[in-house]
Amino acid sequence: MKKEDNSPPILEILDDDYLSSAETIFTISDCSEPAYGCFLEGKSTASWYPNSEKDECDTEVIAEAKVASILHQGYSNKAIYEWLDNHSSDFSSAGELLLDLLDWEGENLDEEIRCSTTRIIILEKFEVKAKYRNKGIGKFLARKILHSAAAKGECVVVQPDLGTENGNEPERLKKFWLGLDKGMKYSAQFNTIYTSIFD
Repeated sequence: MKKEDNSPPILEILDDDYLSSAETIFTISDCSEPAYGCFLEGKSTASWYPNSEKDECDTEVIAEAKVASILHQGYSNKAIYEWLDNHSSDFSSAGELLLDLLDWEGENLDEEIRCSTTRIIILEKFEVKAKYRNKGIGKFLARKILHSAAAKGECVVVQPDLGTENGNEPERLKKFWLGLDKGMKYSAQFNTIYTSIFD
């Protein structure tokens, strides 16, 4: 007897952008200069409308993320590093990478970030809900969340957990995040993935 397929019509989400939505709600962090909103912490969700064909508007969350948004124009790379260091040790690799990329005098200065962007968006955590995993929509949802966090045209840094604990597969994760946008690069030195300008 053929097993009935009760999986949600995932291809519909990919075929019709209006069947899904994402939002990021930011709060001002006290890690930098709160009065200017230089460091924002965001919680993101991606949802879809599973009963849209019945004209029902109920939504179901299919992915969640934590995002940081950092204003870098007018601030030194050392100041940004200190903000990240004040936030948590989780941002140490991203902080060290940015210390390197934003150094006017350094040989690894990334002029695109320094001169063509105003904010750095760090995707701290990203998770697709269990029943929606391994269905080919992870990148779609990650991009949707980043766009909701105003990442388009800005520098995006991703800090995936590339350790082998908890069943992680580092090479698969690297391949996933490097495929997120055409400009994605992997820094082996800082074990971090980034793009100068996110499309």
